[in-house]
Amino acid sequence: MIPDLTARGVLPPGIHDTTIEEIRSRFGKRNAIRRRLMKGVAAIAEKALAAGALGLYVNGSFVTDKEKPGDWDGVLVVPVGFHPGMGPGRLLRRSAEAATGVPRRPLHAVRGRQRGDRPLREGRVRT
Repeated sequence: MIPDLTARGVLPPGIHDTTIEEIRSRFGKRNAIRRRLMKGVAAIAEKALAAGALGLYVNGSFVTDKEKPGDWDGVLVVPVGFHPGMGPGRLLRRSAEAATGVPRRPLHAVRGRQRGDRPLREGRVRT
């Protein structure tokens, strides 16, 4: 269950188990931008879990009270031996591109910490 947002408009610290339906209800319906982003979250979750992923952590401005988040951040948890260059990884990438119309980086690409980044204090949701 996703807890209420704090006074700052973010999730409280922690990992909050949830479902795609609850994410959609809480964060994916408010406006056209959020509905478009939710399509990507749902597509990745559906394809990833079908391909053997163990879970998906969703973070970033999408899971806040920000009216117009620019994107959503996520971490896909996969079993040992899973390789994003294999069939399921390509399938995930194509489904995200098809759902959002925006080309995505490969799922294994991550952004390192940059100067000026705040430490991660906001909560995350896990499906």
